[in-house]
Amino acid sequence: MDRKNALRAIPMVGFDVSTLGLSYTPINPLGITEACSIIRIVNASKSALFLSLDGSVDHDYIPSHSSLTFSIQNNKGPASYVAQLAKGTVISISGAASVGFIYVCGYY
Repeated sequence: MDRKNALRAIPMVGFDVSTLGLSYTPINPLGITEACSIIRIVNASKSALFLSLDGSVDHDYIPSHSSLTFSIQNNKGPASYVAQLAKGTVISISGAASVGFIYVCGYY
């Protein structure tokens, strides 16, 4: 993998939390468009939400009106390693339907 000197953003994806059902719902059904070293999830809704990276297990909790940032590169191994969330990763949420949106932002 070539080293990069510029941080680039993927297109932000928004999801209307009022459409949540009882099971996990993908926020970004097509997956992230690039392998990202930083992922930011902003919960601008009135509901606390559970986050899943596999659509079946709770991996994190996002309180209402808060955000969660995964700085993936901070958890890499030796200096020559690169850590990224894989291109195509689908992020899912579960929780009570309410007013507001949740957003996925990513940087590579």
